[in-house]
Amino acid sequence: LNKFDSVMKTLSLSPNISQVVATDLKFEVFERAWCVAELVEADDLKIRQELILYDCDCLHTQCQRLTQLSVHSCKASRKEDKEDIINKIGDT
Repeated sequence: LNKFDSVMKTLSLSPNISQVVATDLKFEVFERAWCVAELVEADDLKIRQELILYDCDCLHTQCQRLTQLSVHSCKASRKEDKEDIINKIGDT
């Protein structure tokens, strides 16, 4: 996580930086621990974030599930990564 934190901090120093999150129909990006960690870190660093939806219908379809997301249920390639992310950001 040290390299990740350093990169995010460096990016946040750019005055025009923003994070663009493009979603699929099922919002699967929010099921990946590293993606969630990046979103939380960007928010903590006050980086502007933009969410691009496939369409509004998919948001309405997935709304209930999205409100119940937990980093504990996210996927990661390595168990150690997920543990490090949970320790850093908590159950966001």
